[in-house]
Amino acid sequence: MLRRFAKEGYLAVAPDLMARQGSPADYDDDVELMVKHLLRRVGDQQVMQDLDGVLDWALENGVVIHRVGISGFSWGGRWAWLFAAHSRRPTAVVSWYGVLDDQYSQLLPDRALFPHHPIELVERLQVPVLGLYAGQDSVIPMRSVDEMRAALARRPVQEPEVDFAVYLSSVHGFHADWRDDYDADAAADAWTRGLCWLRAHGV
Repeated sequence: MLRRFAKEGYLAVAPDLMARQGSPADYDDDVELMVKHLLRRVGDQQVMQDLDGVLDWALENGVVIHRVGISGFSWGGRWAWLFAAHSRRPTAVVSWYGVLDDQYSQLLPDRALFPHHPIELVERLQVPVLGLYAGQDSVIPMRSVDEMRAALARRPVQEPEVDFAVYLSSVHGFHADWRDDYDADAAADAWTRGLCWLRAHGV
């Protein structure tokens, strides 16, 4: 994915946000990695500080601050939502099937490390966000997306802009072309939508 952004002309950076806690390569199974071990130890505050550090580095290396975008997938999509509430520095954010809450996913047991879910931060959002979701997602069911939309609609001020695209027949991770459940049509449309969102907001 990083190379795809680079081929579009972006300076694309993928920080290793898990490096302090270990290497994903040490785990054979994605579920074990996410639910039992590594990701449960990578706290949100650490990640927000590391993303701040990435932007600091980018600015020191010629990036124009009002042309920065953040994109994340799955757990990284959750962090993308959180960063949109944490900082004004990105111009726009794209979250690909990012976890929105813990009511359905049951993935965030420790509130000391994960004090807020994206659905709890809708009034703190500081930059536009596009959410790309799958209609047959077992981790993030449509009820979760619907409740996120409802929470956003209750904001006193409907800014910044937030939009969603839902691919009704797709499952979680539909953009991962190395998986059996890769959905080429949904992936192509979502990629185009994501790029258009970033460009429409100056990235």
